[in-house]
Amino acid sequence: EDEIEVAHLINNTPITGDDRLTYIYEDIIQKIIKPEPVLSFGNRTFRMAIQVDDKEFGQKGDFRLKFSLYDNTDLDHLAHATPTNDMVVGISEWLQHDSNLKSKISDYVRTQKYIRLNTSTAAGTRSETLNNFREANKLLLKEIQTRFEEMFMETSFISKNLVIQPDELNTAAPPSRFIQMVTRHMEEVYHKHKLSNGYATSNALLITNARSKQSQLHKDLTPAEEEVNNKLNFEGENPVAGDIVKMFEKAPYGWKDIATLDILLNLGRKGFRRFEWKNEEIDMIAFAEKAVNSRERDAITIRKEKAHSKEEVGAFI
Repeated sequence: EDEIEVAHLINNTPITGDDRLTYIYEDIIQKIIKPEPVLSFGNRTFRMAIQVDDKEFGQKGDFRLKFSLYDNTDLDHLAHATPTNDMVVGISEWLQHDSNLKSKISDYVRTQKYIRLNTSTAAGTRSETLNNFREANKLLLKEIQTRFEEMFMETSFISKNLVIQPDELNTAAPPSRFIQMVTRHMEEVYHKHKLSNGYATSNALLITNARSKQSQLHKDLTPAEEEVNNKLNFEGENPVAGDIVKMFEKAPYGWKDIATLDILLNLGRKGFRRFEWKNEEIDMIAFAEKAVNSRERDAITIRKEKAHSKEEVGAFI
């Protein structure tokens, strides 16, 4: 009789969209797909702002990852409406047609919510009854997870405003398949990231490079140095190091801050730029030692190297 009463109470427990999205993310997506908000790519770590439909599970990130569940918008149309740097996993493409699974998800969420709200006050027979429903709901969750795991292998995703079909991926398990999705997306969004390979990735290495006595035999700029030098020219007079670092942390670069500082250092060593700190000219070592402190970067001004006329050169000689 108590189980009949609890079943009736559960059926009459209202669930909100927020309830549904929270349980789907925590009990299904996290368990099956295992998304991590922080990931490594190239020489840097990036953060994803994770969202399920309109519910945010992480507000700040280098780009937004959205799991689309109950959005009935066609993926091709959704791709055009998605910001270029964002990624969308199109679970809605198949979930919207699976009414049986959607019903089971609602039953699971409704039961979990009722148990959560009433466990602390339950005693005796009611406590035993809730435990029975809890165990039954675990079995239901297993069934839902199995279905999700199966269908995730047939899930498309949106990257750079394009729908990537599931047959373009080749991994056999949901977690590795998801990593392949994210890696492919980042390779498209940060397609100039590889230009920063080979430059400093730590404070110590930047300072070591600044102290190096090895002369620059080649004055030609690398592609990465060309990118930074062109950006400096575009910015006009006297940009500060902090602003340049922030510019190259964004797409399509995604460069580690130390790598950008090392590129600036090379521009100085090759005679294209010079540096001032609080209006005083500084050498390469001082530049590196101050620039590793993010609070000092806005005090470092980047100037064009001084040009001298033939007459000035002759007089100097």
